[in-house]
Amino acid sequence: MAQTKSYIAARLSAFPNWPLWFYVALAAAVAVASRQVPVLGTDSVASIISRTSHILVFLVAVTIVADLCSAAGLFDAVGRYLARHSGGRIAVLFFGVSALGLFTTTVMSLDTTAVLLTPVVIRMAKNIRVSPLPFAMAAIWLANAGSLILPVSNLTNLLAMHRLQATPLEYLSVMWLPGLIAALVPVALLAIGYRKTLLRPYDPPLKGAPRDPILVRICGAVILAMLPAIVAGIPVEGIAVIALTVLFVVFAVRDRSALGWHLLPWRLIVLTVSLFIAMAGLSKVGAESLVASALGSSDDLVGLLRTAGVSALVANVFNNLPAYLLLETALPAEASDQLFGVLIGVNAGPGILMHGSLATLLWWDRCKKEGVDVTWRYFLAFGLVCVPLTLVSSVFALWFVLR
Repeated sequence: MAQTKSYIAARLSAFPNWPLWFYVALAAAVAVASRQVPVLGTDSVASIISRTSHILVFLVAVTIVADLCSAAGLFDAVGRYLARHSGGRIAVLFFGVSALGLFTTTVMSLDTTAVLLTPVVIRMAKNIRVSPLPFAMAAIWLANAGSLILPVSNLTNLLAMHRLQATPLEYLSVMWLPGLIAALVPVALLAIGYRKTLLRPYDPPLKGAPRDPILVRICGAVILAMLPAIVAGIPVEGIAVIALTVLFVVFAVRDRSALGWHLLPWRLIVLTVSLFIAMAGLSKVGAESLVASALGSSDDLVGLLRTAGVSALVANVFNNLPAYLLLETALPAEASDQLFGVLIGVNAGPGILMHGSLATLLWWDRCKKEGVDVTWRYFLAFGLVCVPLTLVSSVFALWFVLR
């Protein structure tokens, strides 16, 4: 009995330390959803599964890929390289990391940035003996807010492009400016808030050799190979699965000790599935009509601000991916301009509560593993300042492009 209690306590403590009210609200939503499953119908359930299953596959695969790259020492190698080539100035290093974060988010997706870049910047900051918090915060804000520029940057963008029946170039012609501004605003706020830290010099670290240089090079090659594949339009979940397969075979040969069931991100799987089920049920008990009323039908500047604000609120409460599915169904088919406003809200807006996006959950999990404690209170305080400024600036840019 004592062993059973200890095991249960250990499993419960493995879940993120989210507020109790969120667990209660999530449980209630799932309960409502489960009661509404017969109302959804077989066709509706099948449609929801077909539209969201690739998200879960990508999430699991890319998380394990990141863990294996970390085990190989790739993150440490990249962090040392960045730290050695910034001239001993923290500000140069910070903006260099920011540029790298925007690049990886734009061409490799926000989840990849949250998973791959976060350990890099945390270990890099620790190696030069500076606070890793501004670098870690830049990584997650560039993952979320910087995920508007290309369709591959965020799975919500891919869903929107499919609904709009637009080409990647057509999407880019509308969202490049809003996406760029959405990325610059949080970087500027972080630079201002941490200006004393960024103005300090540091001693560049000495060059070090990884434990298995060949394994590091293979991991780096796999990550770099993902870039042209994603740009070419290959389904991201297929790319992630192929990358995972390659690394699994390589590790089976060179470092079998890194493989195991511990790599499976079961917490994120449980949460993601629960969120999608909850949203499917809520959409059948009046949530869709309520959201449609809140969004309105105007696509002028005020209407776009309203759309982005409502979308950000829904994303922070329910998580951005299921929120997008609900918001999309609440809009009429011809509301293309408003749909871009929804993307700004669900991509750049979920920076107030940590469960607002899957990327943030991945990032927070990486921070915990690297020994960086980001409190809910701190994340909330920064988000309450940054989110409104980011949304307003991006919506003004969207309105300017659409004129």
